[in-house]
Amino acid sequence: MPASPVRPFVKRTEDLIQPPEVGIISLFGGFLGLLPVALQKRIMEGSTQKNPYMGFVVDPYAFFLCHEITDLEGTQRLLPDDFRIVPTAVFEGDEPKPTVIFGAFNVHTSAFWGNRVEMYVIAEHKPSGLLGWVIVDYDSNTLSFDPGQGFEGPATSRSVVTTTHRAEVLVDVVTDTRRIAAVADLEKAISRPLDPRLWVEGNLCVGYGGTLGDGGDPFGLLFDPGEMEKALEIPLDAVELQELTWHPGLYDPTPHRVAVFPYAQHFITSQVPTQAQVTTPEGLDGFVRRFVEGPAPKGFSSSAIKTSMFIGWCISTTLTLSMAAWIVVHLMSGHGH
Repeated sequence: MPASPVRPFVKRTEDLIQPPEVGIISLFGGFLGLLPVALQKRIMEGSTQKNPYMGFVVDPYAFFLCHEITDLEGTQRLLPDDFRIVPTAVFEGDEPKPTVIFGAFNVHTSAFWGNRVEMYVIAEHKPSGLLGWVIVDYDSNTLSFDPGQGFEGPATSRSVVTTTHRAEVLVDVVTDTRRIAAVADLEKAISRPLDPRLWVEGNLCVGYGGTLGDGGDPFGLLFDPGEMEKALEIPLDAVELQELTWHPGLYDPTPHRVAVFPYAQHFITSQVPTQAQVTTPEGLDGFVRRFVEGPAPKGFSSSAIKTSMFIGWCISTTLTLSMAAWIVVHLMSGHGH
């Protein structure tokens, strides 16, 4: 029997994440956010030419609230034209329903480190027929990058996504305009198989909606499909949803399923979203084996960002010194008269 690639894949994914590089990107990301989005993309594309892979690790106890959509027309307006809402199951054997999902998780990646809350509409990508997760909104306590807006700084005034010693998931994420707050009892959770179309196929087709997209193709995450086989289902009577003020009126405020992953999930992606390389679970298995059997990949590099910032500093300094010299010459000429 061939050796399992699970552990080597996990190690290589984690190796792609280097805290010093993350720190540099976080330092300069705010300055890059001042540039036109098209220029930001060119800089990021330059960073990925030699090192295309980016490690993206979701830490244990990622928390997902699944709500049935009640306003199909209003929710559809958040989607790109090539996506349409279709019913989905969350766990294997569930009745499919049109669904909005809120995911709250801690993440460390090759480019940023912190926590996020993301709002997804589950929809079918019409050209490919793949089910997809369309990110229509998010809040984060760290640097973010999306195709429509480019670099965005932290948006939260409080951002808690954690667990307690009483076996609770604790979420409380607040901005100036909204809040999501929940407590869930892990001791009442049961492990259940997940619906593979949503969790495996869906992660091969990730899009951006609302103001986050730029009209480009959806991108695909690369991962071991075994990390999407099962999760903990938390009974609704073990979940206290204290507040959820995101896009009210589009969905039933009471979730119909709550899922938690009690282990880390390891993804390979690129800093600038690109069209999916793999579109089937079999393709994922092949990618995982190639990834661990080939030469060790290099992670995302901040060199292009540092070069761009240095060039910008040189131009700014040159302009400042030239202006100062012009002022000095002008004043001296005035005194000469």
